[in-house]
Amino acid sequence: MAKKILLMTLFAGLWMQAWCQRKALLGPGQPIRLLVFHGTTQLEPGLRFGNQAFHTGAMIGTEWKLNQHPRSNVFVAGNIGGYHHKLLSSGIFLTGELGYRYRSSIGLFAQVSAGVGYARVFYPGEVYEFDEGAQRYQKASNTGHSAMLVPMSLALGYKMGSYRNAPELLVFYQYAPELPFSLSGLHQFLGLGLSFYPFKN
Repeated sequence: MAKKILLMTLFAGLWMQAWCQRKALLGPGQPIRLLVFHGTTQLEPGLRFGNQAFHTGAMIGTEWKLNQHPRSNVFVAGNIGGYHHKLLSSGIFLTGELGYRYRSSIGLFAQVSAGVGYARVFYPGEVYEFDEGAQRYQKASNTGHSAMLVPMSLALGYKMGSYRNAPELLVFYQYAPELPFSLSGLHQFLGLGLSFYPFKN
């Protein structure tokens, strides 16, 4: 199963590269996006903050625009990230997404995206498995398991300037279920992001 998930993720990455093969992967005009978020799962009712533990995560990524319209863009994006939920699991992941963004004349924008990704998930504490022969639970190695992620995102943001490569602030929500299905793998991420352009023309 892990090999199938990894192959599907690599296929998605190759598809992204095929769309963007005429552009430098990282170069002038290419944004870098940093995201930090609070995460929870469907086992918990909603995105709770308050007295609940703050389950942190972060992503770094970039994107390639598939058209150059001043108001609306179709884009592909790639992200690498990780999260830590001290009660359920921690994980690292790689995702690719296809998205659409619309901008207003005053710099506000909204975007939606969806994609596929690969995650390596680790459980907190000790892990046990049932031994059929001994008919009892025994301690198992906690090397994690592989899963496919299906991220679906919604974001609202603001471009901090009228020039082309002005930095952007955004607030985003992402629903990212794991496959094979499990309730503890129905992730919800709510966070803040910053896109900037470190590569000079």
